[in-house]
Order: sequence, then structure tokens, then C-alpha cells
Amino acid sequence: MTFDELGRRQWGLITWQQLLTFMTAQQARDEIAGGRLIVVRRGIYRIAGVVEQWRHRPMAAYLAAGIGAASGTCAGRLLGMQSVPGQRVELVVPRPHVVRLSGVKVRTSNFLPSHHVDCLDALAVTTPARTICDLSATLSRPTVARILRSAVRLDLTSYDAVWRVREEVRARGRRRTTVIDELFEGLIVGAEPGDSDGEYKLLEWIAGAGLPLPKQQLWVVTAGGRYCLDLGYREEKIDLEWDSDLHERTPDDVEYDAARDVELELSGWFVMRASRLTKKYDFLRRLRSALERRSL
Repeated sequence: MTFDELGRRQWGLITWQQLLTFMTAQQARDEIAGGRLIVVRRGIYRIAGVVEQWRHRPMAAYLAAGIGAASGTCAGRLLGMQSVPGQRVELVVPRPHVVRLSGVKVRTSNFLPSHHVDCLDALAVTTPARTICDLSATLSRPTVARILRSAVRLDLTSYDAVWRVREEVRARGRRRTTVIDELFEGLIVGAEPGDSDGEYKLLEWIAGAGLPLPKQQLWVVTAGGRYCLDLGYREEKIDLEWDSDLHERTPDDVEYDAARDVELELSGWFVMRASRLTKKYDFLRRLRSALERRSL
């Protein structure tokens, strides 16, 4: 592997030992003194011209440790998971190895099999399923629920994959799976995470009220076009829409939604919109009334 290839694979970072495969120790010191290699942490350097990024921090920590994988909230952010808090660099290393790095949270684990680890170029990172299980030991149930749904929504993992990891870590003695257990007990049978947490919130309200569940992502054809409903009852012709990020909606969005609602109503559909301002009681009262009237 050439110097440039190694640099690309490690996002512009290189270790002292790797430098010595391409040059002498004196040449390496000259490169550092001349500013062509920038110290990131002891024994780890960034190639000049490579723009500093947050992801360099976990890569540098991993290269310095030489073992383990990025984990926890750090892995969640690297994997592109939504709702993951913080920017702390975290590593998990298998026992009995002990790693101490300044500014890095290092956790040891007696169970880190290879199928629980993926690679982002040269950086080892726990899989999305393992990451979620690890996060469940430190984050609140609502936060883990949002992370889990978004990860499934983005096809980063699946409910089955997360449960399999839960079973594996539980079998190896981990007792802190309460949050994952509660989340899976509360999953709505047959429901998908939807396009947003708002849609899933409506499903939770509906299921909790004992009302029949609507179909998710229901396609409807009208004289004016073909529309995908967030949630819908086809027989009763009831459309449930979640309006997220109301403050970010453009005039075009407002115009499109208004025209869409008119087309659906002209085809006999009753459109109910909800947002973060909607009260649960009011929403369920209106939905229950609509279902009763349209089931006659």
C-alpha cells in the first residue's frame, strides 16, 4: 500500500510506526518540524492539507489504541444515526486489554465478536445493532427509542438484528438490557417506524386507545394525481398526516399540501392533520368520531 493509499484509508491520519515504513526517523521528524505532518495525539499525525474534522478524533484514538472499535454515541454518530447525543470519543476493547487515552472514554467488554464490528475504511466501529444495545445501557428509553426507529427507518439495521444482539449479550452475562426489553415489549405489532417519529407517535396513540390501526404509507389515486398518505384507513377514507418541522415549511410546501388535501377531499377522503402542537386527547376524540361516522 502506498503512502497516499494509506492516508486516504485513514482519512488523512498516519501513525509514527507507519511513517517509518516510508521514510527514516529523521525524515519523519523533518516532515513534522516543517509542518507537513501535524500532531493529532502522541504518535498520530494528520497530513497537511487534510481539513480537520470531528471524525479524525475517533480514528486517531483507534490508531493509537491499535485494538477494539469505536462504540456508543461515537459509533452512532459515525454510522449516521439520528438523535444520538454528544460528540464524545468512545472505544470498546476486549478484555483483558487495558487502554488509556486522554480525552477518550474506553470501555472493556468480555464479548466483542467479529460479527459485532464493521469497518469504516480503516476504522473499526460497532455494528448499528450492537451500538443500539450498548446505548441502551446509558441513555434514556425515549432517546433509545428514537435512535432505534430512525436506524430501522434508514435501513441501518432491523428490529430482528437488534434483538439477536440483545440475546447474545444477555447470554454472556450482561444484565443491563432492561431498556431494550421495554422497547420491544412496547413495539406495535405489524407497525414500521414510519417516515418520522411523529407518525409513530400517532400510531402509539391509536394503539393505546384500542382503535384499529391505519395502514402506513398508503397510496391513493385521485383525478388530480397519486398520493402517499402517512397513515390511512382505506375503507373509511380517512387520511392522517403528520406535519413535522412546521417552522421550516416553505410556501411551496404549504401550497402543495393544500392542493393535495383538496384533491383527496374531492375524492371523498377526510383529511386529519396533526403536529407537535396537537393534543393527544383532541386527536383521538376526532379520530374516534370520524371512524364511527364513516363506518356507518
